[in-house]
Amino acid sequence: MRIIFISLIFLNLLSSCNNNDLKKQNGISLDQIESEENGNLTQAKKELRTRPSNVLLTGNTDHRLVTVYKINYNTRTEAYYTGTNNFLRDYSYSYDDDDAYDGYGSSTRVKKYQFFMPGIEAVSGYNMMNVSHYDFKTKEKNNLFEKPVLVNTLYYPCLKQDSLKGQPINRDYYMVSVFDEDTNQDSLINRNDLRRFYHFDMDGLNKSPLVPLNYSVMSSEYDGENDVMYVFAKLDENMNGKKEEEEPIHIFWLDLKSPKMGERLY
Repeated sequence: MRIIFISLIFLNLLSSCNNNDLKKQNGISLDQIESEENGNLTQAKKELRTRPSNVLLTGNTDHRLVTVYKINYNTRTEAYYTGTNNFLRDYSYSYDDDDAYDGYGSSTRVKKYQFFMPGIEAVSGYNMMNVSHYDFKTKEKNNLFEKPVLVNTLYYPCLKQDSLKGQPINRDYYMVSVFDEDTNQDSLINRNDLRRFYHFDMDGLNKSPLVPLNYSVMSSEYDGENDVMYVFAKLDENMNGKKEEEEPIHIFWLDLKSPKMGERLY
């Protein structure tokens, strides 16, 4: 009985260690950032290492983006891995006579994708740490964020010409929802912190908040009649850096023709 009891304690401790290690994988531990800044990297599996993923083709041919992912370490398999881009798109079904006609007098339903919002593509991915911008004209590159962050969603101008109500529509900015600070003071930057929402110009510069920093962004909706984005956000009412059930949810609207700090709708 004593042996079984000791074994259970050992398994609990092992499970706790694995959970803590996994918890650190899901985001950024502050000691990783400090190690990176100080150049004191001793153990490979504890380093905050990143790797570029795909090149995103924006609607402005001079500007390209590269998503940057954290190199994760699986302690069980002792292998490294990274996340990949997940494009967020709206899908609809339509009858297309040219593509779907079956030759026997009937058409089939064709699944087509639309951009996330008119003129805007959206992408997310596990442990995306930054977004790099490159300008073909100036041959200059820069990161959107000075330090590694946990990117939730990146919005950028779509490559193909899009339209709204029959009129061409073009976007000349980027928007990023991101966890960029250890707001709850648990030594980790992860999804338990407040999620911020920022605007960048086409050069990936002049970062400005779209929702007040004492809110945590939750979700969004698009209003095609007004070309606005509704952002649902939870107010950190007691200013403890945490998202709590009893705290109020407010709605802000952003004019997508020229986004700036959102106006409170609710």
